[in-house]
Amino acid sequence: MTRGLPVEIWICNDAKGKEYLDASVKPALLKEAHSKEFDSLEALSAALAKIDAKAIFSLHTRDKYKLPPKGPVFIALQHGIDTFIEADLQSLCNTDHLCLYSEFWLDWGAKYFQAISGVDEKVAYAKLAEKAICVGFPQLDILREIDPSVVRTKYGIPADTSVVLYLPITLANISGSWPRFFEEDDLRKRIKAFLQAVRRDNTFLLEYLWWLLLGWNDRKLTEAVKAFAHNNDAVLIGKARKKDPLRRWLKELADLTVYDESDYPSTTLELLSVADVCIHFYSFAALESAYCGVFGINVDRPSPSADVGEVPPAFHRLWRQRNTGTAFNFPGVNDWMTIPDVILELPNTRIEDFRMDGETRQLFIDTYLGTSDGGASQRVLDLVS
Repeated sequence: MTRGLPVEIWICNDAKGKEYLDASVKPALLKEAHSKEFDSLEALSAALAKIDAKAIFSLHTRDKYKLPPKGPVFIALQHGIDTFIEADLQSLCNTDHLCLYSEFWLDWGAKYFQAISGVDEKVAYAKLAEKAICVGFPQLDILREIDPSVVRTKYGIPADTSVVLYLPITLANISGSWPRFFEEDDLRKRIKAFLQAVRRDNTFLLEYLWWLLLGWNDRKLTEAVKAFAHNNDAVLIGKARKKDPLRRWLKELADLTVYDESDYPSTTLELLSVADVCIHFYSFAALESAYCGVFGINVDRPSPSADVGEVPPAFHRLWRQRNTGTAFNFPGVNDWMTIPDVILELPNTRIEDFRMDGETRQLFIDTYLGTSDGGASQRVLDLVS
């Protein structure tokens, strides 16, 4: 796997964002790798400045660690749209190689940097193209080593039983009236949150009054997903994250609830290997789901990064799109639904109605992931060997 090169995996324990996963080393997968842990970004950066290495691979840029241009070959690996959000255009161009999934992300990155900084889109594209290499999605290479029957045994899922994988809506730890109004199960608290939202933006009244009157909230939404699974004799699996704890109604209603139990392969990828349908809310799992051949249902929700009445940030406007042919509304691969659609229509829908079209799936993969040949990791290694 490593072509005989000695490998060390360095982990920063005070990292923020999605690195809360505290990635652990898997000796069975990287027998030649050794791991080191650092308590701060400063300590990690200081060690990197002294390292005698042929190459450094990171989800971040060279500038993140304040490393000089000279030194080991620095290769930044794409991790969703966060690659563009967490670094500016110049930082991305200060890497030796920027590994992207596909050419789509060159276009997307150029549009994003134009939106946030005013740089000409063609100029941004040209700068990114100088450093970018499209390799595919390395984290998905492991899929071919996942045995669905082993996964079913691990989680106690009967053979030949349909599976609905539910990645619940992000509500926890987010300020703002919309999530508070939607999350509350207590009627008085829900009314209070609703009135607070109306005071800040009176359009909230017109849009959500009927939700309040009908008792629509996260519990009601979860009940609809449960009804869909139940009516199709399917197992409902609720997959949560440390930063998005399981709500009590999902614990009550799901047949199985799981947090991240594995980093590589990821728990999500394991569960997708046995799923028939994956329901999510603008999750990057839309891409993983398509790769795994699992039909996706994307449920619309307001931007969690914008409060009531505020304009969503550029990365949400450019990524969380509902137009047909975009990542979250790609007929033959996934469907785009509203929360009212899910509550009113999904329970009486058959799983068989969500059919993955093989040719369309390949087009989706070619567009957003570049390839499905399982060789992305090898192409990354080609850059140093």
